[in-house]
Amino acid sequence: ARLGGAASPRGVALMRHLEEAAVGLAGRPGPPAFSAQGVATVLNSFSQAGLLGLPLFRAMSGAAMSLPPGSIAPQDVSNILNAQARIAARDDALVAHMAA
Repeated sequence: ARLGGAASPRGVALMRHLEEAAVGLAGRPGPPAFSAQGVATVLNSFSQAGLLGLPLFRAMSGAAMSLPPGSIAPQDVSNILNAQARIAARDDALVAHMAA
């Protein structure tokens, strides 16, 4: 069941907890915490649930930018751009990085 719209309070609370964890992982120093597919999956899942906000988007954008240029598969690029469009966010640096 989708968690957006008429979502249960418990489901929304769970997604918010997962959001906090993802933001924390994405912002930690060291090797990338997420693969390109992981970034795309997180963004796509939250955007489809109607729960993607700018803090998570920015954290996942940073995670994607930490990956080597040219290492993001076309399907992952598509999912990341779709999530970006759903929240009307714009990250030109991320788009340029994925196009490299």
